[in-house]
Amino acid sequence: MLRRFCGTLKYQAPEMVQRKEHSFPIDVWALGCILYRLYYVSAPFDGPTKEDIFMAILGKSPKYAPENSKSGEPLRQVEIALMKKMLVKDPAQRIKVAELLLYNRKYFEGNAGDEEEVERNPLTGVGKIIASLEAISTFDARKRIRLLVPYTELHSAEQMPKYWVTEFIDSPTEGFGYLCNKNIFGFNFYFDQRKLMLVNDQVVLMHDGQKASPLRRFSVKSPPAELTKPVKMLKQYHNMLKEQIEKEQMAYPKTEMIDSLAEDLPWLDKMITIKGDVSKCPVAIAFLFTNELIQLTFLSNGNIFLFDGHQNAFSIINEKDRLLTLDLQFLLEGHITDEMQCYATESLKYIRFFLDSFE
Repeated sequence: MLRRFCGTLKYQAPEMVQRKEHSFPIDVWALGCILYRLYYVSAPFDGPTKEDIFMAILGKSPKYAPENSKSGEPLRQVEIALMKKMLVKDPAQRIKVAELLLYNRKYFEGNAGDEEEVERNPLTGVGKIIASLEAISTFDARKRIRLLVPYTELHSAEQMPKYWVTEFIDSPTEGFGYLCNKNIFGFNFYFDQRKLMLVNDQVVLMHDGQKASPLRRFSVKSPPAELTKPVKMLKQYHNMLKEQIEKEQMAYPKTEMIDSLAEDLPWLDKMITIKGDVSKCPVAIAFLFTNELIQLTFLSNGNIFLFDGHQNAFSIINEKDRLLTLDLQFLLEGHITDEMQCYATESLKYIRFFLDSFE
């Protein structure tokens, strides 16, 4: 964070005028001022004296005319909406750099849009992840901020994920089973898209694959007649996976136990095995949960990367089950090492391949 006072007066963000600590949000503000001037000729905050300009920056809101002042052409509502997001006085509420990049691709690279569409379709968790990884992987090394402490001392406990795939079992003909927590086992059937989840070896949740369908809940001991066989398979594959864990002497997953059964548990939505460009051998498995959490499990070393756009977090779990969660915004401000940039580049490549395979 900086406190230095510099730059064109009319483009200075409120936090600079108030001599507060500031960082990359001031660049978004300055860019918003430039964009406003391109559309309306005049600066969004102006005055005859330095004091008048600063008073306008701190206390006034720009006027957004519906047409370009120079050409007279009407402005799209999405253009006005973007300027408003860039010129928010509170830096914490101002649109982030990563969101700005995605906003540009979604609404300005040959795509029409309006303010209502922006509100109906805000940046998704996956969209934020991709935008953040793009920004980190291409971040100018000359503008990086040197870390004073290792990443391990910057762990963000409040942004930690609560669920991820720790072990899995795959049947090419029947489905894919996965262990999320010590007491949660899910199975996605291939033939009818049905998803079952076994919790505490007692309760079964069922989702039929349709987003709008209600969640069903019943005891594993007394399933509905039509689900007797699927529940039997669910228990069978769960036992097979437990036997596999014991046989290979693996530690049981150390994820958080779930004491109460919540209906908003994330379901595994999609998974795919990713092969190497040259070897054509499997190098990673990608998972997408219904809460838009993305997981990459690397087969060579067992490392797990977790990307949560809603929590704005990136987590790393190494082969020793050590968990590190970092705030993506902290990384986007420039706290990036060479290794972290490599992680972002590799992950972005795999996630794009993963998502493209389902389009």
